[in-house]
Amino acid sequence: MEGAVKSTRRITKIVGLALFGVIFLFSFFGWPSNVIEGEAIHGQILAVLFLTGILLVALEDVLRLDKSAVMLVLASVMWTYHAAACHPTQSAEGHEKLNSELVKGLSDVGSVILFLLPAMGIVESIDHMWLGGIGRDDGS
Repeated sequence: MEGAVKSTRRITKIVGLALFGVIFLFSFFGWPSNVIEGEAIHGQILAVLFLTGILLVALEDVLRLDKSAVMLVLASVMWTYHAAACHPTQSAEGHEKLNSELVKGLSDVGSVILFLLPAMGIVESIDHMWLGGIGRDDGS
C-alpha cells in the first residue's frame, strides 16, 4: 500500500510540473502558434495552469512540495505564456500591450501587498502587546 501511495505522489508531481514545463516551452519557442495566439484556448490554458497550481498547493502535504516554489513557478509560466501571446519582440503594438498588462498586474499585486503588510503588522503588534501570545502552540 505504501508503494502505491509513493507512486501516486511521484506521478502527480511529475504530471503537474511537466504541464508547467510543456506550456513554458510552447511559450518560449512560440509553437504551435494556434495555442499561443488563440483567444479561447489562451484563456483555457491559463485556467488549467492555475487549477493545476492550486491543486498542487492544496496537496502540498501529501505530495511534499513547497507551495511557495509551486506558485513562483506557476506565476512565471503563466506570465511567460501570456507574454508570448503579445509578441513583444515582433511589433511595437505587442510591446505596448505587454507593457500595459505588466503595469496593471504589478500595480494590482502591489496594492494588495501594501494593504496586507501593515495589516499583518498591526495584528502582530496587538497580539504581542495586549494579548501576550495567548493560544500559541510554540510554548511561548
